[in-house]
Amino acid sequence: MNRKPIKQWLSLTFLLTGALLTLQAQSVDLQYAPQDGAMFDVVETVTQVTTVSGADPVTDVRERKSLVTVAAVSASNPDTATSTPALTVEAVPDSTAYSNQVTIVSQSLTRDGDVIVSPVHAALGGLELTYHLDADGKLLAIAGHDGLGDAMAASLPDKLANTLVKLVNSDTLLYQDTASYEEVYGPFTEGSITPVADSVSAASQALPHGGSVPLYTVSTIETDGEDKIRVSRAFNSDAAALAEQFDGLDEAAILATKGTLEQTLPETYESASVSGSETVLVQTGGALVESRTFSLTSEWTLEAAAGETAVTHQIAEVREFTATAVAVSDDSTTTPTP
Repeated sequence: MNRKPIKQWLSLTFLLTGALLTLQAQSVDLQYAPQDGAMFDVVETVTQVTTVSGADPVTDVRERKSLVTVAAVSASNPDTATSTPALTVEAVPDSTAYSNQVTIVSQSLTRDGDVIVSPVHAALGGLELTYHLDADGKLLAIAGHDGLGDAMAASLPDKLANTLVKLVNSDTLLYQDTASYEEVYGPFTEGSITPVADSVSAASQALPHGGSVPLYTVSTIETDGEDKIRVSRAFNSDAAALAEQFDGLDEAAILATKGTLEQTLPETYESASVSGSETVLVQTGGALVESRTFSLTSEWTLEAAAGETAVTHQIAEVREFTATAVAVSDDSTTTPTP
């Protein structure tokens, strides 16, 4: 297949499902089966660059490093204490097959290269969470966020700790971590996936401050060696621009997927566009997602009064996820696997 250089993207689950329906192919089984006691270094980074015409861009980088310890469980009675060689947990939801321990090693935020000091981020370092998963890797529950209050009390002056405990909502942190897990693993917990090549789909994409645009997507799902799947997508709200990235696709074929989708812009907008890419490398067995890189750029121009210059806003975000196996030696020390 002769393809022009592109950035690639994997979208939300509904886009993935829509692409799979466009081409009949033999499905590939996916199995969540990491070894009990296996450990992984996980790094999650979000880089966001905000630009307004006439001003310098602002770059924010959020990073979390975690150590994940796999713990396979077999609970005869749900919601009872369960002990495993890798982890002891106090409560196990029904259907739990794994209660993985996630230790937050560090969490940080920088703006234009300068570290933003946060007592909450400092307190998150060392916090231990438990991710309860079913046999397919679907997330059932996350426990441990309520321990942040104790961590702040132990590491901060009493007055500051008492103030922050009132401001920091553990439910918000739970929501954020749940959304992050679903974004990375969710599309690959259905037991199988179907390869496709240059499959075209469309969906409505919300803009950062209101309104939406039709988003056209070209997807490829292919095997990568004997035990991996590579998923790649390119997407753009401009069908003509997307067509230029692929041989064998024209603008009309892409526009045909639009259906009843329409652009809806706020009255103050002159124009708006969205583009991006994502690549995901997935193990067909074991720990599933090895790496994921997602990019999303939204740009909108505000209408200008007569004699004034139009102002363009842009938010470009890149999310990166990597999981690296850690070798566990006989003396219980750990080292990253080359």
